[in-house]
Amino acid sequence: MKRMAIILTLVIFAVLIYSPAEAGKNLIPNPDFISPDGRTPFFWHHGVSGIERVSKSRFALDAAGNPPLPSISITGGTDREGYWFCVIDGIKPGKNYLLSFRAYRDSFVNGYYPSFEIFGIKTRLNSHIKYGAWQDFAFVFNSGAHSATMLSFYNDYPVMFSFSSPVLREIPEGEESESAMSKPGRRIDRKRLYKVFPLGIYGSDIEGFEDVRNMGFNTVVTGVKDESPDRLFSALSKDNLNAILIPPANRKLLASVLKKIGSSDPAGNRILGFYIADEPEIRSVPLGLIRKKIKEIEQYTPDLPYFMAIVRPRYVKAYSDAADIILMDQYPIPNQPLTWLSESIDIAGRDAYDRDIWAVIQAFGGKQWKSSGWGRLPQYREMKALSYLSIIHGARGLLYFTYKSMRDNKVHRDNVKRLVGELGAFGEVFLSGNSRRLKYRPSDLYKTGFDGEPPVHAGIFRADGRTSYLIAVNTIDKTVRGEITDIPEGIRYFDEFFSDGRYVVKNRSVRGIFAPYEVKIYVSGKEYKRVAILRSGREAAAFYLEKASNNTTGLMFKKALSKNGGMIFEFSLPVKQSFWMLNMRFPIDLLFFDSHNKLIDFYQDIMPCKGDNSCVEYYPSSAVRYALELRSGTIEHYGIKRGDNLYIE
Repeated sequence: MKRMAIILTLVIFAVLIYSPAEAGKNLIPNPDFISPDGRTPFFWHHGVSGIERVSKSRFALDAAGNPPLPSISITGGTDREGYWFCVIDGIKPGKNYLLSFRAYRDSFVNGYYPSFEIFGIKTRLNSHIKYGAWQDFAFVFNSGAHSATMLSFYNDYPVMFSFSSPVLREIPEGEESESAMSKPGRRIDRKRLYKVFPLGIYGSDIEGFEDVRNMGFNTVVTGVKDESPDRLFSALSKDNLNAILIPPANRKLLASVLKKIGSSDPAGNRILGFYIADEPEIRSVPLGLIRKKIKEIEQYTPDLPYFMAIVRPRYVKAYSDAADIILMDQYPIPNQPLTWLSESIDIAGRDAYDRDIWAVIQAFGGKQWKSSGWGRLPQYREMKALSYLSIIHGARGLLYFTYKSMRDNKVHRDNVKRLVGELGAFGEVFLSGNSRRLKYRPSDLYKTGFDGEPPVHAGIFRADGRTSYLIAVNTIDKTVRGEITDIPEGIRYFDEFFSDGRYVVKNRSVRGIFAPYEVKIYVSGKEYKRVAILRSGREAAAFYLEKASNNTTGLMFKKALSKNGGMIFEFSLPVKQSFWMLNMRFPIDLLFFDSHNKLIDFYQDIMPCKGDNSCVEYYPSSAVRYALELRSGTIEHYGIKRGDNLYIE
């Protein structure tokens, strides 16, 4: 952790902000790799293996890459001697220096990345994604107390990496790049952007919009084909979707789209903003190119925000100048811990504190992705944990990648739909903005997760003055036990949302047992009523029911009901309210009572439905004041009949 702190303190990633003319002379000796023997350049040295029965690292000095450039190359061996280095003199202590170079790889193998070291700081080049062509890199370092340093290139992997054109220049005083630092964000119209909690999806074209909406999404990341934009805007309006628009490369089409957005046509309000760059850091895209596109867009629509996806969080500071909303798109399953995403969100929130951070949730995987490291689809519990974990860490919107994976696999599609429906039901809670992180104190063997932090991450959200939602996520694949602490004063107990369990708060903590990757939502401030069914003035059955705070959600997403549990809906005026079983997990009995508290209609053993036009709506025959959702079989068990009366304490 101490070493990481040094890196974060001393390193600012320049992302090709500087050109060579902006700094002093090149301090690297023999940057063209001139050699007397065609094997080792003047002033440069490579590792030497002295251990038998291990594979030896191999070194080359040649014109490599596309186009061919003078370069040094390394193919790593198990001898751990795969490195080139040179000594650099003439360093001034306490000064900023720009290091730039080019790197080349013939093909991409996920997880295989070279490293470099300068001023005693070793950096993994995990943004080196481009292959078959040179990729440019630039970094700014402070020399600290160094008057000399070594520049080293490392490769521990059995593939060849080549390096060319190394340059180290002092940055003159007063010319430090402001662009390498985060600038204040542009003003975002958050009322427009966050009318609902954004739940979006990649990969759908117009033909898929209806299906996307049926799955519960409210936003799409989409582009415009070589046609009039009217069809896109019409489809968005028809299916009640918002869009993050990928600007078309065709300038004429782009102008047409932008004019439509900038007009008084209400359809233009469906565009939340522009997807200005996708993982630019792994392709070393210069900020200048992104700014050029922004300038073109701002001629027509100066007020909409720009979205940018970033996979390597240490580059957020450098690129945030060109984005208002940062999308963190770490895909951890199956090879990385879930906390890769939450850690990245934390870094982005710190380095771009004045930007909104959203999360991209992995919803893909399988045979076609195996070579890239994503050999299977995420399980439902993994996607759910990633989603809530992101929200706990401050994500203000969620996007899912990708629609094709859902369209081609019905079971996976149903899992995503179930999750998105649940998240949508809590949208107002997530948008409240009144939240803070809580601590977790383990009481079993699993003291930490993969990140060295406690395995359960938790946060509390105050939806209104009375109701609080505590969300907790187990980030590991083991059952853990412990206490969530630092709960605000005044909360005596929580009711677990997905079950009827009640948990006492003592000494500002609540205990819990968390299954692998389990998400728990605890709610304080729920209102309960004791009710009875009366027949001829005598009690036929008694129940302890939760009062519905949201007449559209009811018992959705709950796992089970206790024997005498359920929910009571109370309408301020008599109404002919319909009910359906979307996102339910178990069958129920449904009872309707009129304004005289008399039972006028009921339905028994209503089964859950999955939506997609398969859900039946259940109506009373006339207007009612109360509706009860009870455990299936209750009506038969107690012999409840029409004409029975409802008594509410």
